[in-house]
Amino acid sequence: MSGPLDGIKVLECSTWGFGPIGGMMLGDLGADVIKIESPTRPDAARFVESVAGIPNMMPDGHSALFEAVNRNKRSLALDLKSERGQEIFRELIVDTDVFIENYRPGTFEKLGLSTEALTEINPGLIHAATAGYGFKGDEAHLPALDAVGQARGGFMYSGGGPDDPPNWNTLGIADVMGATCLAYGCLAAIAGRELNGGKGQRIEVSQHHGDDVAAVLGDQRGYDAGPRLVAAIRSNHGSQSALESLSLRRRPVVDARHPRSRT
Repeated sequence: MSGPLDGIKVLECSTWGFGPIGGMMLGDLGADVIKIESPTRPDAARFVESVAGIPNMMPDGHSALFEAVNRNKRSLALDLKSERGQEIFRELIVDTDVFIENYRPGTFEKLGLSTEALTEINPGLIHAATAGYGFKGDEAHLPALDAVGQARGGFMYSGGGPDDPPNWNTLGIADVMGATCLAYGCLAAIAGRELNGGKGQRIEVSQHHGDDVAAVLGDQRGYDAGPRLVAAIRSNHGSQSALESLSLRRRPVVDARHPRSRT
């Protein structure tokens, strides 16, 4: 069954949730999404054993999280640091409509695969670059995970009871909001390309700014209904061993360390 993005080709170099969910959304709409992973350091979501204490590995040994956010995609292992890997990647870019990446800012520039280099190969390419905190400023180089996004975006405040410390919402709302903005931007760029003679463009999406979109709505609800609504919507969704809200010198701190984290 075809969808509205039937015929649109997407290359995706991303890990965990933010980038993969954005690519998944485009795939759900009919785009042909090819997920590219390193043959030696694949997407860390493949190895998540549990989420909020609930086993994540399916009977066949595959990660349910990885399978969920990477549905409707084809897969390719490619070493972008090798000459042959870059050759294949550049060949794929020739007829690609959207290229999604969520590695740390500057990674593809170091590989010689900047927006300028890629649009020389394909002037109609839409390069969707993502980052935790944008591409400018003192925090542009920092990695980001969903739990950190929820903490910085204010979502942790809305989790738990009125007197509880901040809690991580295991539904991955920070990644989902960032991915929604990512897919939204890609769709706008695809439409804009049709109106601008087929010329592509670079779009930049920050997970933190995506969280701000939802936070603004939350603030508005609090303004309209008062503190009682804020207390009422708080719900405790538990925690995960690698993603916990800790108390340090009376200030909540998020520990989001993961041995396989790349973003």
